[in-house]
Amino acid sequence: MIAAVSIAILGVLCLVLLRENRRLTNLLLAKNPAVAVAMERTPKARKKDRDDNKARTAWQTPVEAVGP
Repeated sequence: MIAAVSIAILGVLCLVLLRENRRLTNLLLAKNPAVAVAMERTPKARKKDRDDNKARTAWQTPVEAVGP
């Protein structure tokens, strides 16, 4: 029982240390550490949910498939 609790605690500790090691390594490799620190503080922008309700249509003419 005590061994199982100890293993669980050590596992959590290892995960925390691995995450911090990865963060510090990325900070070390960054060209501008101040920007890397600022990026950690701001939450990442989420992609907007794709609107799949739009009706999909086929091209009426081949010209629609050509870019400018």
